Amino acid sequence: MDDKKKNGCCCGHEDENEAQDCTCGCEDDEIVTLVSDDGVEQDFFTLATFDLEDKWYIVLEPATPVEGFQEGDVIIFRLEEDEQGEDVYQPIEDEAELEKAFAEFEKMLTEDVE
Repeated sequence: MDDKKKNGCCCGHEDENEAQDCTCGCEDDEIVTLVSDDGVEQDFFTLATFDLEDKWYIVLEPATPVEGFQEGDVIIFRLEEDEQGEDVYQPIEDEAELEKAFAEFEKMLTEDVE
């Protein structure tokens, strides 16, 4: 998946007005559509965004089954902005950075449970 995205409903609604009338509950969750390099779109639920060491991260979970993902698997991107101020989802290639980000997400989950 690359860093292109669009917001919308997991049921295929392209604008907020259609999603408001949807009965699946998708309007309660932020849906992000990532587009792969070969043009395949995949919807993800936004589970969390957080700041860690002056960098922002976003945690996504597939809204529908994705090849290579098991139930409960998540993907974490570093959030950056392009020249127009739009969010850009950067893959985290540094293993140490990814481990820190995942540990912070797990910590957030533990705090929510307590």
